[in-house]
Amino acid sequence: MSSISDQFKGLPIGELISQPLLAAAQAQGKLAGVTEQFIKEVGLQNTETDKGKPPILKARTVEFDYDAVVEKKSSTGTGTAKDPKVETTTTTAEPRRMKVPLLAIVNTPSLSVKNVKIDFDMKVQSSTEHKDSTTVDVSTKASYSAWWSPVSVSMTASVGSKSENTRKTDNSARYTVHCEARDDGPPEGLMKVLDILGDAIKPTQPKGAAGSTSTTGGTGGTGATQTGSPSP
Repeated sequence: MSSISDQFKGLPIGELISQPLLAAAQAQGKLAGVTEQFIKEVGLQNTETDKGKPPILKARTVEFDYDAVVEKKSSTGTGTAKDPKVETTTTTAEPRRMKVPLLAIVNTPSLSVKNVKIDFDMKVQSSTEHKDSTTVDVSTKASYSAWWSPVSVSMTASVGSKSENTRKTDNSARYTVHCEARDDGPPEGLMKVLDILGDAIKPTQPKGAAGSTSTTGGTGGTGATQTGSPSP
């Protein structure tokens, strides 16, 4: 009969531990590849037209126009009774154009493996039950019966033996691998690049664009308002 320790012989403990860790490392490499592919395909574009030369990558941008409200204050008059001072506020809607790097306004996938937990439980239960029983039965009978004598003798005897062996073995195993991955945001190097791209976002005025102007002004408690467009 083998002992309980024999149940664990040949168990590939090294494989049970190393294989999930190797799989987690390979998964981390694939996740990094997803981030790299996203940046190259979504955030960058190749500006080199000659296929025989190395690619020249440039940040892909989104360009759009909008109207920016600009207020300008001015005053006329000397502030005397004959020449009262009039303050005028001019509000101008100036058309602007902005170029925004795509990487600065979209989320970059940055999943990474943070925790790997391996649980292996093996339970071995072994019990042996032995039962022995012996039965002895002896009986004697005497009687007298003969032609010359009325007495006869007879004897009977029986012996029984019983043996029983019972063995119970219960083996159970549980193998659990828990892998946790989360997105902690872009790494520090990518954050610095995004900060540089964010500093490059500056509005410009399209060429040949004109804006509308409204002017308000007044003296003391009374005022006059004029709304219109600048003269050509």
